[in-house]
Amino acid sequence: MKKVIMILVLMCMVILLPLQSFGASKLKDVPNNYWAIKEINYVISKGVMTNFSDGTFKPNDKLTNAQASIMLTKALRLDTKKAPNLTFKDVPKSHPAYKYICTVVGANLISKNATFNPDKYISRQTLAKAISVGFKLKSKNTMTFKDVPVSYWSYPYVNNVYTNQIIVDLKSGNFRIDENVTRAQFAVYIARSMNKDFRPKTPVIKKPIVVRNVYWGMSYSDVKKVEKAPLISDFPSSSGNSMLVYSSSKYSVPMDIVYSFSRNKLDFVMCKMNPDSQEYYSFNEMGYIHDYYSQKLSRELGKTSEYFNNDIDSHTTIWRLSNFDVVLTTDSKDIYTKVIFAYMPKN
Repeated sequence: MKKVIMILVLMCMVILLPLQSFGASKLKDVPNNYWAIKEINYVISKGVMTNFSDGTFKPNDKLTNAQASIMLTKALRLDTKKAPNLTFKDVPKSHPAYKYICTVVGANLISKNATFNPDKYISRQTLAKAISVGFKLKSKNTMTFKDVPVSYWSYPYVNNVYTNQIIVDLKSGNFRIDENVTRAQFAVYIARSMNKDFRPKTPVIKKPIVVRNVYWGMSYSDVKKVEKAPLISDFPSSSGNSMLVYSSSKYSVPMDIVYSFSRNKLDFVMCKMNPDSQEYYSFNEMGYIHDYYSQKLSRELGKTSEYFNNDIDSHTTIWRLSNFDVVLTTDSKDIYTKVIFAYMPKN
């Protein structure tokens, strides 16, 4: 009878061990109230990450490209035996992470180059691509990031991980693409990728940003709360057809930005560049000015959709995005030359 009881006790201990390792930290440097404790325990329980021999996790240590390759391979359960035999100037076949590096590069999680920089710390944009491709993330929203133009190579991946609530820690609208990733951050991002229960419960994205942290349908009072530039004109309306005008700048050029509301919902944004200028330029001179702003906007919005002019006094370029159109106009129809960006939602 004693043997039976002992066997039952041992069976219970075996069953409870995984739960204990997942639910409570035994890491010397990660207390149970640590902000990423649940995610760290989760990825350890899944065999994606491990603690060090001294019992520490070193959550604030930065992660190298080689280390991330090993962990990504484990998180996605990729077969290293099927990895292509790739050649890198800085990764010999004797490198302990060689097969893992070939695996993630072969799966297009990390781009193939002559060098891999195995000891270099992985950047947020590199990890964004790896997670986006590896976990096959998709997004219906087109977000705006101050440091990631729509035309930039990593934008689709950054947009995917942000709108899917994987990497959501922005700073003043910046994704910080070149910033390195710590072990704790990696644990959080991978846990969110593997298990949706770890993603923020409150949706990070409600509506796609149009410009300057505002979105279509935003109320008159809400725009006043988020817009930090000096307010120069305020036209409230009891019917909700209000207007706000702020003084700001763009591309180091003074700018007036106008928010127009219909039934208390934002439905039009206009930016007038250098509003106090009283200069007149010829049609050809306007073309140079128009090209300057067109190139600047293209870095933010991507490839243009249309361009046309009337051969007399105006140039127009249009960007047709998924949620709204942007129209750049340079003209001298009102004596002085003016440059205007107009943001218009799609019906």
